[in-house]
Amino acid sequence: MNRFTHFTQLSLKDLVEARELFHAHLINKKNVVATAVGRYLIRLTDFDEQGNYKPQKSEEPRTLQNSRVTKMSWPCILVFVNEWETEAQLIRESGSDIIPKIIYMPDGRTVPICVVYAAKDQAPSVNIDLNLLRFPVNYIGGGFPLLVKSQGQVHVATAGCVVSDGHTYYALTNNHVSGPEGEIIYSRFGNQEVPIGKSSGKFINKLAFQKLYPAWTSQYTQICCDAGLVRIDDIRQWKTDILGIRQIGELYDLNTFNLTLSLVAEHEVANGIAKESENGNVVAFGAGSGLMKGEVACLFYRYKSVGGVEYVSDFLISGRNGAALNNAHGNSGCVFMLEIRVGTDEFHYQPLALHWGQHVYYDKDEKVAYNYSLSASLTNVLRELDVELVRGWNTDTDYSWGKSGHYKIAALACDIVTTPKLKRLLQANKENIGFTDQDLLNGELDNVRWESDFVPLADVPDIIWRMTRKTDDANHFADMDEIEPTVIDGKTLMDYCNDPANIDIDVWNHYYEQMEALDPHKKADKRGALPFRVWQAYKAMVEALKAGKLDEFIMIGGTASHYLGDACQPLHVSYLHHGHPGKPEEEKVHSAYETNMLDKYMKELIGGVNLQVADPQTYVRYSGGKAAAQATIKMMGYIAEHILGPEEIISVYNETNKGRIKNMWGKLGAKTITCVAKGSHNLALFWESAWAEGNGDQLFSESDLTAIDKTRLKKLYNDKTKFPSYRLKDPAFKTVL
Repeated sequence: MNRFTHFTQLSLKDLVEARELFHAHLINKKNVVATAVGRYLIRLTDFDEQGNYKPQKSEEPRTLQNSRVTKMSWPCILVFVNEWETEAQLIRESGSDIIPKIIYMPDGRTVPICVVYAAKDQAPSVNIDLNLLRFPVNYIGGGFPLLVKSQGQVHVATAGCVVSDGHTYYALTNNHVSGPEGEIIYSRFGNQEVPIGKSSGKFINKLAFQKLYPAWTSQYTQICCDAGLVRIDDIRQWKTDILGIRQIGELYDLNTFNLTLSLVAEHEVANGIAKESENGNVVAFGAGSGLMKGEVACLFYRYKSVGGVEYVSDFLISGRNGAALNNAHGNSGCVFMLEIRVGTDEFHYQPLALHWGQHVYYDKDEKVAYNYSLSASLTNVLRELDVELVRGWNTDTDYSWGKSGHYKIAALACDIVTTPKLKRLLQANKENIGFTDQDLLNGELDNVRWESDFVPLADVPDIIWRMTRKTDDANHFADMDEIEPTVIDGKTLMDYCNDPANIDIDVWNHYYEQMEALDPHKKADKRGALPFRVWQAYKAMVEALKAGKLDEFIMIGGTASHYLGDACQPLHVSYLHHGHPGKPEEEKVHSAYETNMLDKYMKELIGGVNLQVADPQTYVRYSGGKAAAQATIKMMGYIAEHILGPEEIISVYNETNKGRIKNMWGKLGAKTITCVAKGSHNLALFWESAWAEGNGDQLFSESDLTAIDKTRLKKLYNDKTKFPSYRLKDPAFKTVL
C-alpha cells in the first residue's frame, strides 16, 4: 500500500493542504460549524476489556467526551456539527448534505474525515465576581488578574508571562485586553487597586497563515494571535513564575519543520475507560478560573468564516481525558504550558500557547456544557512581537507571605507538645501540617505551588482560602495598637482587652464602627478578627474530638496553626501592617520582613528557634475558646511591648535600600527568633488544651493515632462547611463561638 492510501503515513502538511482544498465544500454542508486537523476519534465502546479494538456499529453521536485519540487513530480532518443526523436522515432531506468519509486529492492522496458532534452554546456567561479572584499580595506574575477600565466597565483578564525586547519588560496578554497605546492597566495589591503598567501599543491580531507557516499553503486563512504587550511600570514587583506552576522552562519552539500531530493527546482505552494521556497535556493558570489542566485536542481549528476569509486558532484545547476544562471568562491572556514528564512524579513545563478565546459545546444529551480554549502558538506570538520570554526573575521569592515562619511554627509545635498520645498523633501528621526542618532547608517549600495538589495545612489559609474564601482575609490580623482619644477612653484595643469581658464580637464591632466613623478609608469588611478565629477553631476542635472525628481535629488545628502563627508576627497585630498610613515607600515592609527576610535566613531562623525551645515546658492548660483567644491576645501584647514592635521593624526597613534584607536580619533576626519561639509555645498550648478538653486520651487508642490520608484532609479543607470563615460583622460568626 503506497503513502497515498495509507492513512497513517499522512503528514500534518497533507492534512493542511486537504482541508484547504475542501474546506469550502465541507463548511457549506448542513450542520457543519467548524473544521480542524488532527487524529481520528474512536468511541470508547470500540475497545474490549483487554484494550483490543473491536469496532461496534453505532449511530450514537461521536463527541470529544465519548471518544478518544488512541494508537489506532489515523491522521484526519475533523468536522464539527451542531446536529447529529444519520445518512438516512440526510438523504431524506437532501443527499448533497452527506459529509464524505474520505477526501480524494488530485494527486491521489486520500484523507479521512471524522465527524464530531458539538452543539455550541451561543451565549456563555460573562459575569465575573472580583471578590472571588486571587489578587497579588506582594508580587505579581503570570496568572494574576489584570483590570482594564473601558466605557464605564471593569474588564478582567490574565497576565500571561513576562517578556522583553532587550530594553523594556512587558506583561504579555491579549490585545483585546491591553487596548490602545497608553491604556492604563490595573491590578490589586491587598485591598488597593494600583496601576501596574500601560499598553505599549505593540500588538498583533490576525495574520496570514502563510506568513506564520511559510512552508505550507493556505491562501485564504488567517491565524488569530490576539496578543498585546503591557509595559511594566516596576519590574521589581514581578516574578517570572506562573501562579500555581513551578518555574517555567524554555519556550516550546514550534515551526513547520517540527510541528506534528504528536502534540495531539493519545490515550490507552480498555473496557470503555480511557487513561490520561502521556503526551499533549497542558496546564495554565487563569485569573478567572485558577488552575486548568487540559490536553491538545486538535490543531488549526477553523472557528468562523467572514467574507471568504477563514479564521483559525492554532490549538483547540480540551479538558483532560474527556473532563471539562476549568475555563472561564477572565482567563484571556493566560499561557498554556506543555507538561513534559521527566521522572515518575516530575515534570517540566514549557510555554506553548496563548489563550485568547473559548468555545462552549454541549455533550450528546445537550445537558452538560464543556469549555474549550482557543489558543495561539506562543512561538508565533513572540516572533511577530519581536520579544523573548523572560525566566528566572524573582523566582527565589514567593507570592504568599511568611511560609517559612508558618511552617516552622506549625511543625515545631508538633515536636514540643508534652501529652504522649497527642504527641504521637501530631508526629504522625507532622508532614500533613507543615514541613520538617530538613525539608525546609532542602527547598521542598518551593514545591507548594499547585492549587490542585495537597497543601500542608499550616498555609492553606494563605494558599487556598485567600482565593476560595474571601471572608477569611480579616481573620489573619487584628489592629490592636491604634489610639483615638474619643474611642474606648483613648485606650488601644490591646489594653482594652485586658478585661476579658471586652473579648467579645459585639464590643469589637462597636469599637471598629467608631473608628470607621472617624476615618472613611477604614472599611467594615477589614475589621481584624484573629482572636475570634482562634476561639472558633478551639471550640470546633473540641467538638470534633468528642464526636470521634480525628480527621477534622487535625484539619482544623492544622489550619488554625496559620492564624496562631500570624499572631506572633508584630505586623499582624498593628495598624502599621503596611507601614505608616500615607507613606507608600513603606508599603512593602510586610513582605520584606515576613517573606524575604525569613526565606533568606531560613537556616539561621530554624537553628535559633530550636535552641530557644530546647528546654521542656510545662503547659498550664486553659479551657474554652474564649480562653484560647485571651491567651493569644496576651502573647500578642507581650511580643509587641517586650520583644519587637512594628515601629522598630519599620524604622530598620527605612534605614537603607542597599542590602536592606541583610541589615534587617542583622538588627531584627534575634528578636524575630524569639517571636517565632513564643508562637510555637502558644500553638503547642492550644493543641494541648483542646486535646485535654475534648478527652482525647480517653476517647482514642494508640492504634487511632495515625496519619490522616491527604486526600481526606484536602476534601475537608475544600469543604466550606468545615471550619467556615466569617467576617467580624457577620452575625453568624458569634453563633459559632
